[in-house]
Amino acid sequence: MGSKLKKKLVITGWNGFLGKELITILRNSYDLLLPNGDLDEIEQWERSLEGASAIIHIAGCPYARDAKLYDLVNSEGTRRLVAAAEKYGVERFIFASTRIKSTCGPYGASKMKAEEYIRKSTLRSVIIRIAEVYDDTFFTETEVWRTSAVMQIAKVVQKSLIVPYLADPSATMAPVHKDDVVECFRAVIERVSPDNKLYTLAGPETLSIKEVVQRIVHKFGRKRILVPLPLWIVRRLFWFASSVLHLGVQDQLQRLVCKKDPLSDNVSKELLLQPRGFLVK
Repeated sequence: MGSKLKKKLVITGWNGFLGKELITILRNSYDLLLPNGDLDEIEQWERSLEGASAIIHIAGCPYARDAKLYDLVNSEGTRRLVAAAEKYGVERFIFASTRIKSTCGPYGASKMKAEEYIRKSTLRSVIIRIAEVYDDTFFTETEVWRTSAVMQIAKVVQKSLIVPYLADPSATMAPVHKDDVVECFRAVIERVSPDNKLYTLAGPETLSIKEVVQRIVHKFGRKRILVPLPLWIVRRLFWFASSVLHLGVQDQLQRLVCKKDPLSDNVSKELLLQPRGFLVK
């Protein structure tokens, strides 16, 4: 009987690492709807959105060799979900976006297009632009380990005595801990009821790739030889890896070197959240 009084939340992308963490912290307080269908099949399950107080939209395509897939999943998929949410009277739409802008390649462009669909809708919305996510399992093959750029650097540190890194000053990261990302979503859901809010969630520091590597090496006491590589060499290596060896995706380097927004002040002021520093004692 008590469960009928709980608000209904819909989580897309619930089978990813972030979705699973949200399920753990929210399942006792909310009735959670976890859609089994894809966004391109939304007509088959959209009726289940009726009565939902909010949608937490995490599902997306972070890496694709075919750039059209970014648009299909991130842009068009979000457009379909927004339309369904409006149709069935969902109150709020909470979107996991990225700090990577339209000028940083097709992935960033697809996410910015999705944001535009949300802003033009009638929904009360919250957009959270998330930086590079990491957790404490640096040398354990977890889902975060497989999908995070920071964790991929840790993988190189683990397996290689010689660690090459991009030495261009334009290449930066602001790693944010997985637990801080989860807490940010919980704060948006439980502590505030904003309309059309935008948060940039990142670590408190913007670090060069060398600094990221050095902190990982120092944290785990590894003796490694760091080899700086200029941007022109890394560009050629990325092209060869993605075009010839079919490893990785071409826009990964674009994402790394493009200008990205830092942690926004409203994260601490409105959500009462202070993200931890990256591997800081």
